[in-house]
This record gives sequence, C-alpha cells and structure tokens, in this order.
Amino acid sequence: MGVKRVKIPTLPTEGKMPVTKLDVGIRQLETAIRLWFFDGDPVSMCTLIHASNDVIRGLFKHGKHGPPLLDEELYVRPERLDEYRAIVRLDPNFCKHGGKDPDEIHHITVKNYPIKIIETIVMHNKMGFGKRPLFELFSNWMWFSMPEFFHKKPSDFDPHIAANIEAVVRSGKQQYFNEFLPIFERQMMGLGKAH
Repeated sequence: MGVKRVKIPTLPTEGKMPVTKLDVGIRQLETAIRLWFFDGDPVSMCTLIHASNDVIRGLFKHGKHGPPLLDEELYVRPERLDEYRAIVRLDPNFCKHGGKDPDEIHHITVKNYPIKIIETIVMHNKMGFGKRPLFELFSNWMWFSMPEFFHKKPSDFDPHIAANIEAVVRSGKQQYFNEFLPIFERQMMGLGKAH
C-alpha cells in the first residue's frame, strides 16, 4: 500500500524569502563552516554539514557531474555498502530524529567534519556555480594546516600568504578567519589580491 499524497494548497508568498535548493545547501554549509572555525555547537554543525551535503550531492548527481569526490561506492565493498551508509548516517540521524529510543545517548565527534565539508565544497565548485569566499577560506585553512593530506603546496598560494603559512597556522583558525575572510571577499569581488 503506497503513501497517500496530500495536495498542498498554494500558499501566499508575500513576506517570504524565495530560496532554491542550491541556496539552502550553501547557507547550511556556510553556517556550519562559521561554527567550525569558532568551535561552535557540534550537534548543529553535524546537522548542517550533512543536510548541506545531501542537498548538494543530490544537485550534483542530478546534473550528471560524475561521482562525488568521496562517493562511498568508489571505495566500499558492495556487500558492505548498506552497513557503511548506516554507520555514516548515525550522527546526523540521531541529531534529526527523536521518535526512536528517546532515552538513547549518542557520542558525537567533530573529527570527520572537515572531510565532509571539503567533499561538499568540491561538489559545489565542480558544478560551476562560482567559488565562494567562505568555501575558499575553509579549503585554504585545510591545505595550510594539513599539508601532508592535501596536494597543494605553498607555491600554489598568493606569495604573501605562502611566505607566512606557518605563522598563520600557529595563530589559530579563529584569527585566520577574522584576518583572511575580508581578503577572500575582496578578491572574489575583483577588488585586489591578498597583500
């Protein structure tokens, strides 16, 4: 027996903000990035990151841009795919649903959030919607702070930033955010390079 579809009446739009699926995914991810830089609430980060990834992944697949960067089907054995997906969804499902086992306690970690954020940013950028200052800020922080993990090297950055990467990382992610977000915003508006 199928689910009965309910016809939703046309509702007035006056006083409401129009948003697209892409708007929703971007806003969720940008809010999650801000929370991450300032060690905000991990539950909110978890919910926002995974919701954004779901929206942008759906748009990415719908637009036939190829497999997402870290598509689990590329590296998980087919017979374990359902198990893997269930494990990956534990945190976001726990944060979104209250109906099952209301007394359950779950242990959340933010350790894997940066990888999910990078994956979502890469999918967004591959769709050709243009780079966004917060996305570039976050991606660069990951490249600066984890050079053993990413391919970029100091020569790939603006010479002023490249000469100071160690000092930037030492100063911490919050100072980096405050100092460099305005620079990325100016660059992307075509108002000059980071100096």
